[in-house]
Amino acid sequence: MNDVTVSQRFEDSLGYLVNHLMYAFRQGIIRKCGDAGFAITHEELGVLILLGNADGATQTHLANTLAKDKAVITRLLNGLVRKKIVARRLDLVDRRVVRAFLTNHGHKTLQCVRPILLDYVKTAIHGVNQHEFDTTCAVLRRITDNLQTLNGKA
Repeated sequence: MNDVTVSQRFEDSLGYLVNHLMYAFRQGIIRKCGDAGFAITHEELGVLILLGNADGATQTHLANTLAKDKAVITRLLNGLVRKKIVARRLDLVDRRVVRAFLTNHGHKTLQCVRPILLDYVKTAIHGVNQHEFDTTCAVLRRITDNLQTLNGKA
């Protein structure tokens, strides 16, 4: 049973609010990183953070986790390789699989960027209590799961 009333105002719609949240977040964090001397896009930052948590990830894993298609991941990895942040290596077991690893420069970049990101997120969620934050995340996950099921990607 659905007891949620959906606003008729476009500016109050879930898609509008989520899109504006992400736009503001992307613009702000990239500006903060740039001010600190790190020229990185928000998409590259996502790959950097993910590799910091799962170094050696495959392109498929990156694409699935970041909700990007493989062509976008290839483009992002190419840019990060040019910046000497990421290196690609063939999988030792399956030579058809290419894995992405942070370089020493990539690890140093992540080490410098992570505190900037954490500080920015703390500022962004100022005034939101833990229960509100957890509820918001749970609701967004549930809506995402519903959409993935609807789209045949469950």
